[in-house]
Amino acid sequence: MLKAHAFFVAVIFVCGCEPRAMNEEMKKKAFGGADNFELMNVASTVTACRLKHEEAAGRYVEPSEYEEGDFTTASSAQVDRLKTVLADPTTYLVGGAKTCGHPIYGVRLRFQAHDGTIDLNRCFKCDDLAATRDGKLVGAADFHRARRKLVTLCKELFPNDAEIQNLNER
Repeated sequence: MLKAHAFFVAVIFVCGCEPRAMNEEMKKKAFGGADNFELMNVASTVTACRLKHEEAAGRYVEPSEYEEGDFTTASSAQVDRLKTVLADPTTYLVGGAKTCGHPIYGVRLRFQAHDGTIDLNRCFKCDDLAATRDGKLVGAADFHRARRKLVTLCKELFPNDAEIQNLNER
């Protein structure tokens, strides 16, 4: 009994409450590298806009080709929640095949720090994230594990947008 209890305590201590850190491979695949991941983490300003492109429904369109709507600034509480979700390695699946065709990006999250900016483009149709820096695609991942949290945040950021408000949180 004592050994079983000691084992249980050891498992909690080792696996415990500490969040898992994002490994270098995941940073590279999702964000284009550790520098971009760090830029997202230290960003002092986070803004968001809606994206649109007339041809996006019929073909793949690079994130940099989308038209940006008006930007809204995230509150400090929203920024903290976004960074927590985006820094959590359990948010992402990388390398899985999608059956929905190509992403249609609808929201851009812009993380600005003193030494640069990274945009995270979101498709809520297929739960894709595409990271761009200076207009160039640098990383991509599937964020369906955190869809509920990201949809909730986007609904807060765009309270008057009917399409966002009607998103399914699955």
